[in-house]
Amino acid sequence: MATRPFAAVALLLVCSIGLPSCEGVDRQPIQQPTDGVWELQVERSWERAKSRSLSFELKDEDYVEVANGPRYSIVVSEGGSKVEIREVGAAVERPAMKGERSSSGETGVYWLQEGTFAGGQLVLSSHGEKHGAVLKIFGSGVPIVSSQLGTLSKKH
Repeated sequence: MATRPFAAVALLLVCSIGLPSCEGVDRQPIQQPTDGVWELQVERSWERAKSRSLSFELKDEDYVEVANGPRYSIVVSEGGSKVEIREVGAAVERPAMKGERSSSGETGVYWLQEGTFAGGQLVLSSHGEKHGAVLKIFGSGVPIVSSQLGTLSKKH
């Protein structure tokens, strides 16, 4: 897979995952996501109408808290190199979003090529024992269709 020109954006997003304040905190992408089932509980969502960002780089203030946000099952496989994402309890079952780890060597960064119209990105990050994730879906004609972030927990 070719390196995407906006791969660096992933590292800018990890401070927006709803974990404790980023000031003075060294938050990093998960060094080696372990194979298994993880779950993303969405706590904040990008609100296009309130956003001033017109690019792939979203700011903390572009997100709003959501009550009872969606949950996503994230299956990490093949030594942390592949992911498959499905919304848990969705009223309408959609095809799984599938992707591979970033070819630029960034761990915890996955580019989604299947199950979305124009691709997407999943960034898994950690701060100590806490884990978080940002799930972005890209658009055609607009850089981002949706961006959600929240807490990530290991299920199996």
